[in-house]
Amino acid sequence: MEKQEVIREMKAFVGGSSYITANALARHLGKSKGFTKKLITGLDKIPGDARGTKYFIPEVAQRIMEEKRQ
Repeated sequence: MEKQEVIREMKAFVGGSSYITANALARHLGKSKGFTKKLITGLDKIPGDARGTKYFIPEVAQRIMEEKRQ
């Protein structure tokens, strides 16, 4: 799986947005919130409203690809 494919899947999951919350990422990956929190640690945040802090999908996809290679 390539980074662009990961980006497309995540954008489709969130309805076309370029940003994803940690909870939405956990649901998308089928992983625990703890796993996704470790995955997004250190990424730039966009402070969210009541629906949570958001992260830029291409940066999240890059982190997923880095974790996959390890």
